[in-house]
Amino acid sequence: MKRLASILSIIFSPLLVPTYGILLFFTTRRFEVVPFLPKLIVGIIVFVCTGLLPGVILYFFMKTGKVSSVNLEKKEERTLPYIFSLVLYLFCALYLWKVNMPLWFVMMVVGSTVALVVLMLVNLKWKMSAHLSALGGVFGGIFVVAMHYVLNPVALIVGTLFIAAAVATSRLILGVHTPLQTLAGFVNGFVLVMLFGLLFG
Repeated sequence: MKRLASILSIIFSPLLVPTYGILLFFTTRRFEVVPFLPKLIVGIIVFVCTGLLPGVILYFFMKTGKVSSVNLEKKEERTLPYIFSLVLYLFCALYLWKVNMPLWFVMMVVGSTVALVVLMLVNLKWKMSAHLSALGGVFGGIFVVAMHYVLNPVALIVGTLFIAAAVATSRLILGVHTPLQTLAGFVNGFVLVMLFGLLFG
């Protein structure tokens, strides 16, 4: 059971979920008319800024002894990786704005950045699940896209909730979070991404 939980945690790592979200949004009607190459470039930039570079930085910190494991189980080890990720997320949002992506799209990335700030601040005293915060962000993004383009998001909502429940269960099985920490993480990502995407987009 723990092996399956570990696999789920890797597949739906916070380093990968933003890229999944971008790929998901690119399947909506709004982006069907956009040529493949611009979508590919945006997808690569998002992956590099939210996945690849944070992953490389985390690996470097592990090699230099600044963090003890990729799971960042000790809350005192999370602040530095979060700061680097925060800078990269801001760069990603700026890039998307510069290439004239829809404002709501850019603001969802800004909302994700704010959610990361909340994770970092809460981490000083407690901890929330970064895995569930990332999935909550995708969940919030589904509502943003649906509201802007009058889509029926029921299938996406059900699918995302199923994945979130599976990942939350895996985090509990691995003993890295409590139920409240997983719920708080999900709400953090969901509320901030949806709020920024709808109110400022």
